[in-house]
Amino acid sequence: MGVSCGTRERSHYERNDFREKINFMEQRKQGKTETNYNHLKNRCKRCFRPLSKKYRMMKEQVEKEIDTDCLRQQLTGIEVEIIFLAKPFHGNINRGNAQKREISSLLTKRQIILNRMFDLHCNETEVRRFEVVNTALKNIMNGFYEEHNQLRVQLDMLPGMAEPNVGKLALFSVLYYLYDHENPHLFEMEEDGFYGSHWDKMIWTISCMYDTGIHSWQDYDKNDFDNGLSWSDGPLDIPPLKHICVCYLAHILCLHFPYSVPDLLRMTTYSCERFMVDWAKTKIEGN
Repeated sequence: MGVSCGTRERSHYERNDFREKINFMEQRKQGKTETNYNHLKNRCKRCFRPLSKKYRMMKEQVEKEIDTDCLRQQLTGIEVEIIFLAKPFHGNINRGNAQKREISSLLTKRQIILNRMFDLHCNETEVRRFEVVNTALKNIMNGFYEEHNQLRVQLDMLPGMAEPNVGKLALFSVLYYLYDHENPHLFEMEEDGFYGSHWDKMIWTISCMYDTGIHSWQDYDKNDFDNGLSWSDGPLDIPPLKHICVCYLAHILCLHFPYSVPDLLRMTTYSCERFMVDWAKTKIEGN
């Protein structure tokens, strides 16, 4: 397995809620969040990103279904529509905004259905596989951060970097899920038939639709995401996975990208892209 990670400037809602988030996390550790979380119910409990109303409505509707055959039938119909619109393996998805929104909505429905089927079906084999993937993702993220930091130190040692008027080299790293449809390396499981998904075509479509990277960071950012507190939320917050300290990357992929938990168990290849930006500045002297 391989992955990349990153640090970015906080978005507007993250800046506004940063102090509130810290207070909430402290209260959560002490088990005092019951009365303080109501006004945040429309956001991810762990990283406070907003969850769309459309997503919540679809999720509530699907969670009422307990017949896996019915869910599988719905899944088949949705994937047929996605294949028709996205045309997997025919280059990147260059569609109009309306079509992209439709594909995105269908991918979200697919994600919710597969997560519901996983919740109803999850067995020991899938739990063991999740443990393997979760540990691997955590190690990959730690490894990429360490490589980034070592490169950052080497850049700082370049001649002239300490001079006040010399442009500063900024180092950026971006983590991607890497899907190659010619050699996808998807992990095969006995449960593939139960779900009945077109794993290769669906995961290719998601990776093309959301190709901006999973996580990014720069310069001296620290990896303080996996600090012993589980990132379990949504489809990862189910009884069979309660004993697992869910890592940050698993959380991001399954809650903020349209990958389902069964997708995650089959994804194997990740990459880290690093690039440098030269920040130069000058000043006009005189009156």
